Amino acid sequence: MKINANLENCYGISKLEYSFDFTTSDVYAIYAPNGFMKTSLSKTFDDIAKGRPTSDLIFPERPNRRDVTYDDGKDVEAANVFVIEPYNQDFSSEKTSLLLVNQLLKKQYDAALKAISDKHQNLFAKLKQLSGLTGRTVTAESEFCRCFNKKSALDGIEAVRDEVEAGVASDLPNIVYGELFNEKTLAFLESGAIASQLQEYISKYNDLVSQSPILSKAFNHYHASTVNKQLASNGFFAAQHSVNLKTSKGEERIESADELTKKIDGEKQKIFADKDLAGKFDAIDKKIQNDDL
Repeated sequence: MKINANLENCYGISKLEYSFDFTTSDVYAIYAPNGFMKTSLSKTFDDIAKGRPTSDLIFPERPNRRDVTYDDGKDVEAANVFVIEPYNQDFSSEKTSLLLVNQLLKKQYDAALKAISDKHQNLFAKLKQLSGLTGRTVTAESEFCRCFNKKSALDGIEAVRDEVEAGVASDLPNIVYGELFNEKTLAFLESGAIASQLQEYISKYNDLVSQSPILSKAFNHYHASTVNKQLASNGFFAAQHSVNLKTSKGEERIESADELTKKIDGEKQKIFADKDLAGKFDAIDKKIQNDDL
């Protein structure tokens, strides 16, 4: 079989006429220095594959010709053209498996792709259900990417993989995403002075935490409680280990989960008993109640 190419004014190609003879070989290698039409040729064939017109970018007014035919004069079909984009690490195509000559490898590759696709669909179907997004026009996958500021779901999954595999305790599973983030709550957060009130509350909370002898902004009461639960559930104290807390008075040794719980709760009570913080919280709570969120 032969492929006949007759090209004029296709990107950087002013004129190319050649017959690629595949009767004795299945492969052609085109070698040329940078700037000598290799990219222009791949762009031209990519246009064929995607059904797009081809032109000369610098001189678009020049007459264009793009004839790529078989021996019998019929045009090469778009389905029979596959171009791999250069310098694109994220490039993928459903035709990739066609590059695998070994049929066993091709079957394994296709099966692996299907398995990944099935798990992907099942994951986001479950996430849509659990997040309360069922019935909305937004998809769970697009919302997932938006929340983690990632272009693809795989990038988002990669970003949270370590935390998920570590099984870090969290209260977030008890919060329905769709109830927290919807048109009503978002409009509420963007209206009036609520945004500044929330910022004031957070700022005051962080200020109180920074004054604690054992807590900090990076290690607040929630983090401390999570660590305590993990230590207790994994038998840390039962094995007669202890924890040393660095306080303003020096190191304090903690030898049981109950002792650590009391210490954490004591610091928590000091923070939330602050009248200024409580006042800011009440002001926010009243706004939430008034808007019936």
